[in-house]
Amino acid sequence: MFKKIFILYFLSVMSLFATESIIIDDGADSVETEQTTEAKTTENKAVKEESATTEPVVLAKFDDKLIEDYKNIPLEVKIGQMFIIGFSGYEISDEVKDYINNYHIGGVILFNRSLNGKVPNIESPEQVKKLNADLQNESSMVKLFISIDQEGGKVSRLNKSNGFFNTKTAAELGLNPTTDATYEEAKKIATMLKDNGFNLNFAPSVDVNVNPDNPVIAKYGRSYSDNPNIVVQHALAFIMAHNEEGVITTIKHFPGHGSSTTDSHAGFVDITKTFKDYELQPFKDIIKVGFQGGVLSAHVMNKNVDKKYPASLSKKFVYGVLRKQLGFDGVVFSDDLKMKAIEDNFTLEETLVNAINSTTDVLVYSNNLGEYKPEFIKEAVAIVKKNVENGNIKMDRINESYLRIMKLKKEMLY
Repeated sequence: MFKKIFILYFLSVMSLFATESIIIDDGADSVETEQTTEAKTTENKAVKEESATTEPVVLAKFDDKLIEDYKNIPLEVKIGQMFIIGFSGYEISDEVKDYINNYHIGGVILFNRSLNGKVPNIESPEQVKKLNADLQNESSMVKLFISIDQEGGKVSRLNKSNGFFNTKTAAELGLNPTTDATYEEAKKIATMLKDNGFNLNFAPSVDVNVNPDNPVIAKYGRSYSDNPNIVVQHALAFIMAHNEEGVITTIKHFPGHGSSTTDSHAGFVDITKTFKDYELQPFKDIIKVGFQGGVLSAHVMNKNVDKKYPASLSKKFVYGVLRKQLGFDGVVFSDDLKMKAIEDNFTLEETLVNAINSTTDVLVYSNNLGEYKPEFIKEAVAIVKKNVENGNIKMDRINESYLRIMKLKKEMLY
């Protein structure tokens, strides 16, 4: 339902922006019946036997009890749903099956290359489609988020080198006087993702191109413009195309990475002196028109808001600014917790406790940077469970995230 509502909102908002863009161009600076237990058992057995197919064959209907009876869902299951995990290999392994069946992970993230010497996940369209079907067929409780970074341009895990196609950068598209080309490019991306089993795209980037020498945004053409109004227009076109194909989008990198002078993949990033208030505008405007995808938080420090933690670990940022000030009540995803901005500065326990208490819902761990840690999810679930039991993380906080995740999955994956 929300997809239709959002599209109506989009059309009305875009008509308003059409007028605003003229001003910008004139000199602005920039459900199926209930199944019996026996039937479910038979179905799940059939799923395991058919896992070699390239099409997902299970979970055609969301089990509403996952929401209605949430208080009786085991704590470990709720915690597991709060993680998206990266892994090594072109095929589903026993390791990944363990993540899904015993640790109940909420999803996976796929990469086309490995930065730690391990085998990546993307080799060809046929291989990817089968891998994603096998992953989805392995999950018997609720569908997985199968995620990817497919912004377009240089940040595209699926590209010509692995049998897909190349697309334009946000920077190129942002130069157009209308958003038609952006919509068409996004439509191609979203269709490709859906056809190959992906349901969550960590895009679009709604960073404003404040610093033309930015080493992680401007350098790769990841921003539509230095004008926040233009960023909003193009991001909405990207989101609309994905909504039409049933692919979840996430706007990133909250609160804005466009002014940074360093890269959070490589180390600590401080935007205290460079951040501009208008960098929040794309998040504010997109949320305001009914966006119900996700928001991805960045590992950037702004001491004017939080002197101790980066935005991704900061309650002052995620709850105080994003939820309370901007009114976002959807799913918040962390940026990759394997990035050096986090791993080099905080213990795993400090990272997990602070991220969850910030009201972040899904913790992303790529396992693609630095040491490969196949036991990460086991350690992470144990840490979170311990901190719930000792009161450092409230049970209500876990329930809140679990319910947000389940509602998004119900709405978008079924």
